[in-house]
Amino acid sequence: MKWVGMGLFFLAGLIMYISEVVFFSQWWGFTGLVVGFLAAPVAALFPFIYWFKVGIFPTFYFVLWGIGLLGLVFGSLLDNDKNK
Repeated sequence: MKWVGMGLFFLAGLIMYISEVVFFSQWWGFTGLVVGFLAAPVAALFPFIYWFKVGIFPTFYFVLWGIGLLGLVFGSLLDNDKNK
């Protein structure tokens, strides 16, 4: 069952990364596409950049972030229970 939590974490991160690349490509065109692909660590700062640029709080992004973290915690707890 650990793979379910890890899968949630991976899927949420993938969706966040794709939304970052799409936003940067819409914002800066081809240059944004390249920056989005090469600057994956920016995904952690992306909701704040989006909030500053657009002026709308990115609720969906933070919900995805929370789901990913909960999936990671869930998977970790399931893994620790089997080892005891």
